Amino acid sequence: PGEFNYESITVVITDVDDQDPEFNQLIFNINVSEDVGIGTPLPGLNMVVSDGDVGDNAHYSLSLRSTDSRVAQWFRVEPTTTRGRTPVVVRVHDNSGLDFDKGLTEVSFTVVAHKQTPQGDTVETSSSDVIVNVLDANDNSPAFTNQEYTYTIQEDLAPGSLLSDICNVCVM
Repeated sequence: PGEFNYESITVVITDVDDQDPEFNQLIFNINVSEDVGIGTPLPGLNMVVSDGDVGDNAHYSLSLRSTDSRVAQWFRVEPTTTRGRTPVVVRVHDNSGLDFDKGLTEVSFTVVAHKQTPQGDTVETSSSDVIVNVLDANDNSPAFTNQEYTYTIQEDLAPGSLLSDICNVCVM
């Protein structure tokens, strides 16, 4: 019958950058005490970003975006560049502005994933919103209006009776 010839060939399959990074959730809602320590990761922020590409095609960068300019002072995202599947940490960089007693009860920002195009442009590919509920901490001592109070009481006053109503300011 016919003649056959066998030849070994190698097929190389290369990845095409056709996957964008995706966050495991679109919105994260977390609680943070106003006295949270500097360098502390935001508690309960279980954020993960995944890019299904491989090698250099799985490379992306992360940043924070907010209409509140103070967010860039207060928080930092880690890592800023990565690839593949990555847990994301947002750390407190400066806690001085996280003050519930001055009316700050909520801070919102967005973690954004960026990829670089073949032309060298950086484009936003996906994002996840973070809502931080700032909780009150007992971080202020009571302040009395006077340094000294003097009262005269009856000697037959019943135990547990109110002596006076001292006006003080106790900011929690």
